[in-house]
Amino acid sequence: MKNNTVQSNKRTVRWLEAAVAALLCLIAVSGLEARLRFAGPNPYYSFLTYPQDSQLFSLRSSFSFFYFRTRGWMGHLDMPEISPSPTYVNTQESVEGNLAEGMNARAGFEGTWVSPEIMTAPYVFEFKSVRFMPLVSAKLDAFSLRSSGQAVPSGEPASLIPFSSELSQKNRELSLGFLMSFHIKRNPVGMIVNYKSFREGRPSGYLQYVKNGQELRLNRYNWGWSTVQGCNHIFGTKTNIDAFWQDAYTRAEASQLDVVLGADFKDHKLGFRFRQVSEYGDEHRYSAARNEYVQNPYKKKTGKTILRSSNLFKILEFRNAEFLFCVVGEGDFIKQRYLTGGTELLDFYREKAYALELLPILHFELDRGGFFRIGTSASFFWKDYGYRETWGKQEVYAPGWANFGWETSWERSSYGNAFTFINFTEADLELPLLESWGLLLSLDVWSHQVFSWTTRFYGTNVAEDSVYHFVKKAERENFLRESWFGGMFGLMAGKRVAVGLFLDLPVYYDKFISTDLDKEGARFKASTNAQPAIRKPVSLWALIIMRW
Repeated sequence: MKNNTVQSNKRTVRWLEAAVAALLCLIAVSGLEARLRFAGPNPYYSFLTYPQDSQLFSLRSSFSFFYFRTRGWMGHLDMPEISPSPTYVNTQESVEGNLAEGMNARAGFEGTWVSPEIMTAPYVFEFKSVRFMPLVSAKLDAFSLRSSGQAVPSGEPASLIPFSSELSQKNRELSLGFLMSFHIKRNPVGMIVNYKSFREGRPSGYLQYVKNGQELRLNRYNWGWSTVQGCNHIFGTKTNIDAFWQDAYTRAEASQLDVVLGADFKDHKLGFRFRQVSEYGDEHRYSAARNEYVQNPYKKKTGKTILRSSNLFKILEFRNAEFLFCVVGEGDFIKQRYLTGGTELLDFYREKAYALELLPILHFELDRGGFFRIGTSASFFWKDYGYRETWGKQEVYAPGWANFGWETSWERSSYGNAFTFINFTEADLELPLLESWGLLLSLDVWSHQVFSWTTRFYGTNVAEDSVYHFVKKAERENFLRESWFGGMFGLMAGKRVAVGLFLDLPVYYDKFISTDLDKEGARFKASTNAQPAIRKPVSLWALIIMRW
């Protein structure tokens, strides 16, 4: 960037460095969130995307970030946020009904899913214009769902099924790394190297109920509680409340290597990220004979490579305003395979995904040292995937099966593809209020409109002259339109020791879905508007900055 822009950034830093927590919050979440901050101008927002921005940090300082949030969920062990089908929005909270003969049927759900996290940079060091900063973070991810009550069998209003159930798990994450930045011919250059380890804890849970006078206790996990009439899952009969069995789960250990490189060239900011994830999972499947989960002798290995390029250009500058253009390109490549005795077998799942985002930004410098920005983007995503097996000596698509109706989370296609378009709009404001107190106000509102088209193919392989040919048995086309709305409010005060409190507003969510399934000549078509819901509840986070 030009010198005048750098000077403007330096003026803003003394007011805005406290807002680092907002960026760290974004790192902790996945999916659709605010993201203008990654483009600057505050280096404490942008340094993880453009590490060269650490050249604008205040020296002899350190910070610690504390974040606590609760999340809505369905309860699946491997993918807690996944729903049994697209028609589900969230786990129901309770149900109650009066029956004949004075009997009262009710069921209550009490769930928690918390993710306390800390990230700290103990000190910003500088030696001969080279800046060095260690990065340390730790996170605990814990969830628990308890349910109890009395289920009502269909057609038997005088008969009740008392039950109680629980499912819980704790996971931990630890990350260590460093940031280094310097100048090459007045061009700031930066690098981040970070290593993260992740380990899932052993889950625990049970289901206990009384049916026809017999008490049953299963060491079997269940998820996705529903008050939909007509289910016939965990109680073995249709009741007014039900859940889904967790037939199998994977207990995983993972490591992640992150390398980020960045440099400024006049009015062009460049950032490049390489991320390599390796995960080893032990699969466990429920055995009815033993009433416990038994470990599969095969270990599942997942490798994921991410390549991302972030480019920020300044197009125009007029008075106190700038017009910026951000281009982000990304490629994700996933391979999964089984291991036995240390030998790697055929990849049973492969996925390739590509993304391109075009984001114009209007940035306005405010007289009091803050800024106001607004941006809207067009994002394009393409993904194709396939499940594979070896039949004889030939590699083939794995057989796939489709539920005749709405798509369910346990059905598996043989291969497929998806195209997604996202329109993102965000406005954020950073405004110093009282210079003597170092008081800073942060406001942010954002929305996403998501349009996604998915095609899935199901079938099997038929031998012909000792060669297998894939025969399609079903094809499903899905359409999804989602609307997400959220925001953030925060206050920061202090100079030598600065303390900030921030509030993530609830994320409002609305969606329209449709599916079109052709299964061996039979056709199922349906569409629905899912009832609007609060997808993510309120989150609180805090930051402490010390200047030595």
